[in-house]
Amino acid sequence: MTIVLLLVGGLLALVIGAEWLVRGAVRISDQLRFPPVIVGLTVVAFGTSAPELAVSAISASHHDSELALGNVVGSNIFNVLFILGLSALILPLTVHIKLIRFDVPVMILVTVAACALTFDGTVGRLDGMLLLTGLLIYTVWCVLEGVREAKQSPANLPGMQLPAGPSSDQLPAVTACNLSATESKDGSKATTGVRRKTGFSLLLVLTGLGLLVLGAEWLVDGASSLARRFGISELTIGLTVVAAGTSLPELATSIVAALRGQRDL
Repeated sequence: MTIVLLLVGGLLALVIGAEWLVRGAVRISDQLRFPPVIVGLTVVAFGTSAPELAVSAISASHHDSELALGNVVGSNIFNVLFILGLSALILPLTVHIKLIRFDVPVMILVTVAACALTFDGTVGRLDGMLLLTGLLIYTVWCVLEGVREAKQSPANLPGMQLPAGPSSDQLPAVTACNLSATESKDGSKATTGVRRKTGFSLLLVLTGLGLLVLGAEWLVDGASSLARRFGISELTIGLTVVAAGTSLPELATSIVAALRGQRDL
């Protein structure tokens, strides 16, 4: 019973923590006026992978390398086979040429590179640095491409002008005194509102991080206990139960996107 509570409680904490972390981070990014494309490629992308990161990091700190590796490999298999397959059943997906020419080859290359790094039987710090460097290069490239595409969108093309508004002689007269008073009141209210929103968003981020760490601890403890209880290797538990559980945010996002007809997402 304790094992079940640890597994279920850990999964719930991971899912809720990831949701709050992403929601708070997106709100802070909006308040700082970051471009939406950068938010999507960084905050949202990394946030949905937060459960896998938390579980693998906690597993590694507990010297459960099999559970950490099993979670990473199993999550990728689950994402491609189950989530992509289920999304395609709900709504046939349109595959853009950019995905075929760049993103899919990158995914295959990364998989091959990760396999090559395990040939010596370990994934050491140097291997980790190489993988993180590759992630940094890919993320920077995606952000630059996203910004370039955003600048080329119809709304930003030259010649696109807003409809003409009323001329100055049609506007009501505003005295300097009234204008100053109005700006002062509006500015004070706006500043207070922004501070409250930022504080709440920061609270969401911190609470989400706390739930991620707590959920990862519970899930790792439950998975390790389950493996010992039934004589199953931690690698098998990581490839199946833990991998499926940590992929729940991606599963929920993909299903909702498919039901709404958002094929690209």
